[in-house]
Amino acid sequence: MKKYSAVIFDLDGTLAETKLDFALMRKDLGFPADVSILEHLETLPKEKQVIANQIILDHEMRGAHNSYLTRGADKLLNHLEQNKIPMAIQTRNCKEVTDLVVEKLSIPIRLILTRENSAPKPDPSGVHEIAKQWNISPSEILYVGDSHYDKKTSQNAKSDFALFINEHNESKDIDHEFKVDCLSELIQYF
Repeated sequence: MKKYSAVIFDLDGTLAETKLDFALMRKDLGFPADVSILEHLETLPKEKQVIANQIILDHEMRGAHNSYLTRGADKLLNHLEQNKIPMAIQTRNCKEVTDLVVEKLSIPIRLILTRENSAPKPDPSGVHEIAKQWNISPSEILYVGDSHYDKKTSQNAKSDFALFINEHNESKDIDHEFKVDCLSELIQYF
């Protein structure tokens, strides 16, 4: 069994559940149901982006205030912290919301990439930046997420991917090296 030197987590739906309703967010934004919110946002004129960003922030903040750790996250985080395994978060959320969730849930991760300080997933540059800071190869990192964006990011960066199954993705076909229903199942890989 392969052992990994480090881990990168997605935040929403992976480490923390925020119950974001993306369908309602798209409706409130007036965006089509089948588009990526962040990518579609970039196509809007600047004045409409400001309004849309506030709607997104309102939804994300509501989710952050109601957030809780996902199944097995506390055990996995404790194991990684005790064994000094490098950990990072890469999220498409904004910094303000991410900081609130990390603080509220006492997540012991300080290396955090958000949409303000990193190219959005599935661009692999965030993983490469983290690997460089840790002085390791991306192939030594396990990327843990719950979406096709997370899988594509890990694939583009040449990192293995662990799919965390949740109510949002259990019926979706997302390619993965590992599939877990509880994050503590990943302890054996570190």
